[in-house]
Amino acid sequence: GLAARGSVAMELSDTAYNNSSKSLYVSGRTENWNGVQLSVPATAYAGKTVTVDCYVYHKEEAPISIYASLEQEVGGVASYSRIASAEGIASGEWVQLTGTAVTDPATAKLIVYFESESPTASFFLDEMTINFN
Repeated sequence: GLAARGSVAMELSDTAYNNSSKSLYVSGRTENWNGVQLSVPATAYAGKTVTVDCYVYHKEEAPISIYASLEQEVGGVASYSRIASAEGIASGEWVQLTGTAVTDPATAKLIVYFESESPTASFFLDEMTINFN
């Protein structure tokens, strides 16, 4: 399942949600890469296409950007890439974050994670799906 990435708190929240009754609230971030992550077995999903689809929301004063990103490790070297970007999200606005990426067939590590370039921004995730084909 989903796990904390870095110094964060994760909790189900009913204070903000899109088309459900709760969302995942991510707070306590101190670095832009802090957020939530899903680690998957690289042996099962290397060389596959990953599709991410979810809704993102925040209550910060200024607009922020939220990303779905991919961490892989090939030959002992980590690499990071974007799967999807939601740029300049206004406070109080639900925005769909959707995209695809192809994983490296030789990857030994595979992590999908959600982050923001605003290191201390808290955000909500709702209606999340992560698929590999």
